Amino acid sequence: MNICRIFKKKTKKIDKYAGYNPASTGREMQQFVDWIKNWSRLEVHNIMEIGANFAQDSEYLAKAFNISDDNVWVFEAHPQIYDAITKIHKFNAFNYAVFNEEKQIEFNAVDINSAKNTGVSSLLDDKSSNEATTKVSVKAIRMDKFLAEHNIKEVDLLKLDVEGCNFEVLEGFGERLNDVKSIHIEAEHVNSSYENNVLFPKMEGLLKSFGFEMIYFQRFTSQSDSFWVKKQYIKNHRLEK
Repeated sequence: MNICRIFKKKTKKIDKYAGYNPASTGREMQQFVDWIKNWSRLEVHNIMEIGANFAQDSEYLAKAFNISDDNVWVFEAHPQIYDAITKIHKFNAFNYAVFNEEKQIEFNAVDINSAKNTGVSSLLDDKSSNEATTKVSVKAIRMDKFLAEHNIKEVDLLKLDVEGCNFEVLEGFGERLNDVKSIHIEAEHVNSSYENNVLFPKMEGLLKSFGFEMIYFQRFTSQSDSFWVKKQYIKNHRLEK
């Protein structure tokens, strides 16, 4: 019997996402990993992801920064996707909609078995989406209260992708945005398809008021990706007196 063949069979990589349809691979995070390691003073000891999909981005980031599962916090409002996260990962996972109020709230959940993009569920109605959604009731929380309840002093890296509600999530941090060091965020612009959502300029103003500086921006028609870092963690940054 071929021993090498037996060894390869035993060590064959298992695809933990088999049967699911993640909205991304996680590899898209590498450019931000490189920037943090090469151009910042940040030491990433914990990760928080709001609107986590299947937490594939958190998994990639955790491996890149050698972070243990108990220092990864993920939030996913879609009940089925949350259930999948608990099967795939051992992260701190919560089936909450992160918002600027604490209440029960309706969430538009896509059918994960038929959706072309499992990452487009939202608290807001999408005027242009062709994805079928079902309204489900989920618990909405504020992050300032959550951080206090879980004794989380600082957030080194926050990833925020909540399809139209990023401003409300940031509002829900309140003064605890002072304790967040860096943020990767998806935001909406003037031709956004979401009903009554807050657009990029207001979010930009809020982040700048808390000392964040945008070091990356890419526009995708109605949305953009951007990366923000507190000024004191940027190498060679001259802080204003």
